[in-house]
Amino acid sequence: MPRPRSRDVPIRIRRAAAADAAALHAMMRALAGHVGSKGLLTTPAALARDCAGPRARFTALLAEHAGTPVGYVSFARGYSIWRGRNRLWLDDLYVAARWRSRGVGLLLMRAVARIAARAGADVKWEVGGDNARAIAFYKRLGASVTVKGLCRWPADAAAAAATASAVRSRRS
Repeated sequence: MPRPRSRDVPIRIRRAAAADAAALHAMMRALAGHVGSKGLLTTPAALARDCAGPRARFTALLAEHAGTPVGYVSFARGYSIWRGRNRLWLDDLYVAARWRSRGVGLLLMRAVARIAARAGADVKWEVGGDNARAIAFYKRLGASVTVKGLCRWPADAAAAAATASAVRSRRS
């Protein structure tokens, strides 16, 4: 399939709805494959439940060309106690391979920036230290990129640590 030839191809950015869950999940699978991750555990049903309505747990914005999703950005709202302000924690930025370097990622990030500006929020995200193209892109947007370790505690590991912690504290 040929790539779009110009940045002039009309791209529409809109908030994802529950009905977009299957398309969002398909792009998440493509992103997982692109970065070599086997950690995608969510389902389209969970995405549909959690992305829409008054109790939405995250926001996803879709980039579409002629009604077909070609990319997305997702984030959750939070608060930074260090900065004393709201924060958007960007989870994913993905653009389908044939649409990369065509301005789609820029449109998605600008949409996030507008939401953050309206909310008075900082935006924070992670990027692999070996992803030079993404780092250069984020720096062009004005982001600072710092080297900091990222720690994760899956729910089962946190539960195990809580139990181990309780045992250690009793022995002290």
